Amino acid sequence: WLGIRSGKLDANNFRNADGSIGLMPVLWTIFYDFHSLMNNEIFYNQLPSYIYFKFDKLTEKDFEEIDELAKLMIDPDKNFDELVKIWNTKKKFRILSSPLIGDNDHVK
Repeated sequence: WLGIRSGKLDANNFRNADGSIGLMPVLWTIFYDFHSLMNNEIFYNQLPSYIYFKFDKLTEKDFEEIDELAKLMIDPDKNFDELVKIWNTKKKFRILSSPLIGDNDHVK
């Protein structure tokens, strides 16, 4: 993620089994890893609702928030307390959608 965002890596070298190429499937792995670190392993088809089939609607501000998360995840042992704080305060990183659970199914 950070390598692609900084221009050091070519996004086209990253692919998902479904054929997705580029920054989007790399974004998915950020959240798979983050949820695993928080002892909440998720399936490949579960993603935070705010990004689930909405990659094209993400803003630079959204990307910058994810950049900060990715930086902390470089050394999760050192940054674990901060990662837990993010888990507890950034609800949008936790609320998941999947093929069977969409935006209209979440309690507001």
